[in-house]
Amino acid sequence: MRNMGRWIRERLETALVMSLRAFAKGVPPLWASGTGAAIGWVLFAVFRFRRKIVEHNLNVAFGATMSKAELHDIAERCYRHFGAMFMEFLGGFPGVRTAPPALDMRPLEDAFAQGKGVVGFTAHFGSWVLGGATIAAAGYPTTIFGGRMANPAVDALHMEALKALHIGVLHKTDSPRTLVKTLRAGRVMGIAADLHESTKRYFVRFFGQPVSVSPGPYRLAKLSGAPTVYSSCVRVDDLRYKLTIRSVPMPEPSGNDELDLLKYAQSCFSLLEADVRAHPEQYLWMHHRFRTIHLEEYLSPDNRAFLGE
Repeated sequence: MRNMGRWIRERLETALVMSLRAFAKGVPPLWASGTGAAIGWVLFAVFRFRRKIVEHNLNVAFGATMSKAELHDIAERCYRHFGAMFMEFLGGFPGVRTAPPALDMRPLEDAFAQGKGVVGFTAHFGSWVLGGATIAAAGYPTTIFGGRMANPAVDALHMEALKALHIGVLHKTDSPRTLVKTLRAGRVMGIAADLHESTKRYFVRFFGQPVSVSPGPYRLAKLSGAPTVYSSCVRVDDLRYKLTIRSVPMPEPSGNDELDLLKYAQSCFSLLEADVRAHPEQYLWMHHRFRTIHLEEYLSPDNRAFLGE
């Protein structure tokens, strides 16, 4: 019975995504984006999809400086933004533009010129897929690294959409050797590494709170020798985004690999926090970012000292 329920749910999900994709490709881009914003509002106001998680996260991040009305407004605009972004992605981003990239691409140009590939730290913020597509369209071979979706049919549609944007994909099942080989082939590898890390081993500060982070970007950059950039693609108007790329230097080796990893991750998360503070409605607050954590159970002495600083 459970398998039958899952089968039915997956078929309904697939039919819904295919229908929305057909709609997004068949109407003017502004209509598709507006419809997505309306869908986001329905999820927020009617179905209250993950509302408690969003409200908790916003309260942790901004509760000390913003009123309940302000937090409610950010939450609503967050749902509208991601609804619009989802439909823009399904439509293949027709009519969606990014600001002229000449100045913002310079850190990527310098990193790419080293000939070792580039590790791109990004986050579930703004329109991260459009950021990758813009980088690929500018002539930089681009691959993203991430997990698969639970619904195989929807995952296949996702892969098809990324391929149409000239973005390659590697998954968590691929070996580190494959990742390093991909970088050394001269590709930019984008990693959205801002979500809660299930291993709960390394913690940095994000909005003053200790949050778990993935060691993946640091390990990959150190193993391959590839430089790192941080990228964000922020909505500035209807169908218009601004892509910004910043250099993230590796810390000078201290002899303590864990502390070096934490310094690197903190540099990335500090850049992300500054972006989220400027555009809080464009961060994916729908995931459990701030969790109750028994720090004494997970943190090493070095990590505790790092957070204490």
